[in-house]
Amino acid sequence: YIDMGEYDLARASLDRALELDPYSARACNGLAELCERTGDLAGSVDRYSRAIRLDPNNAIAFYSRGAVRERLSLYAEAIGDYEKAAALSAELAPKALQRINACRKHLRDRRPSHELPACFLNLPSR
Repeated sequence: YIDMGEYDLARASLDRALELDPYSARACNGLAELCERTGDLAGSVDRYSRAIRLDPNNAIAFYSRGAVRERLSLYAEAIGDYEKAAALSAELAPKALQRINACRKHLRDRRPSHELPACFLNLPSR
């Protein structure tokens, strides 16, 4: 249902799956993807985290949580997720390593919050 854009049906189906099996990492992954698609990125991270607690070897959940954290500019946390995904899955490793490098670049490019661009330094006082 998610791929067809039927988000209400997808949520109902996934909620029901969790009612039947509260330990279903697969249903948690589905809810996480649904949250991401509907813009609830914090909810997506929470649900991927639950899926990982239920199945600590779930490389896709680690990679996907890393991608959401990267979208949230949580680069250090994303790197940890991508590293775990790469360690768990040879198939995901090349993509995870690309994302790790991108996150590291973002971290290097960040300025400290107290450092203002030069254009703000010579503003007239009021």
